[in-house]
Amino acid sequence: MTSYTRTSEQFNVSADAFEAAAGVADDTARAELDLIAAALSDPARSMPLLDGAEVTKGWFQQPDAECIYVALNHGRDRSKGTVLRFAKFLLQHERLWDETQIAGNAGFSMRYSDESLVALSMSYPFLAAAVTTRIDTLRSLIRRRQVAEDLIAQFHEVLNRDDFGARPSSDFQRQPIRKPTIANAPSWRKRGAA
Repeated sequence: MTSYTRTSEQFNVSADAFEAAAGVADDTARAELDLIAAALSDPARSMPLLDGAEVTKGWFQQPDAECIYVALNHGRDRSKGTVLRFAKFLLQHERLWDETQIAGNAGFSMRYSDESLVALSMSYPFLAAAVTTRIDTLRSLIRRRQVAEDLIAQFHEVLNRDDFGARPSSDFQRQPIRKPTIANAPSWRKRGAA
């Protein structure tokens, strides 16, 4: 993240906020695809790990990752080849299929071909620890995004409220304004007298 020099005249929060949000979105997209690739390495052994962590379709914001997760979930007790055929069908239905994609584009493009889908499924050997680590990474990023969305909603609510100039509510008692007094100079004595 780029750091900016701050002065009293210039404080641009929006550039930092946009950069941070874009970074979280990029990290989340990468984490989704990493989890999908790790799970595709062995769908039959990966799905119980995903189920145990309560991973659902709602975890995936990227349409390609969501399609492949649905294929994994549907083909949990079938072979890897069958899961890849399910994924191909869903990707074609979502118009994310392009026969011209090469195997090297797996993970860099949201469009897939037979070669790139197979390459994605072979990008990791199956390791239960790799799957659970990627689940934890994605869960953490989802929580960050949710907290940020909640804060943005609160920010918009505060900015759009009309009641800041309204009278205080009955449960809030306004304190009377006190006149400042000088402790060792009462009003009835001469200034400086003891």
